[in-house]
Amino acid sequence: MTSAEARERTLLHRIYAFVEQQLTDPGLSPRSIAAAHHVSLRYLYKLFAIGGHWGFSSAAHFSRAFRDEYGVPPAEFRARSAIPAALCTDRQRGCTDR
Repeated sequence: MTSAEARERTLLHRIYAFVEQQLTDPGLSPRSIAAAHHVSLRYLYKLFAIGGHWGFSSAAHFSRAFRDEYGVPPAEFRARSAIPAALCTDRQRGCTDR
């Protein structure tokens, strides 16, 4: 593995961890993920194509793996975990009122 490939793989692992931590955020999107990691949206998509090389060949494959692990598909998990806007409006500090 070249040093460039190692950097891409490390970044991809950071992005996967970020997504897992942010799954309950209704604002989670490819654009917000790219911004949080200081990469372009195009580069983010390239990284996920590389990610397919390491195990998740498609969004459907990821969704099945997620459902197998957590018992619900990612979209349902996010919908169940969404915090009503009336309870939490300060995304900077996070929400502690549930």
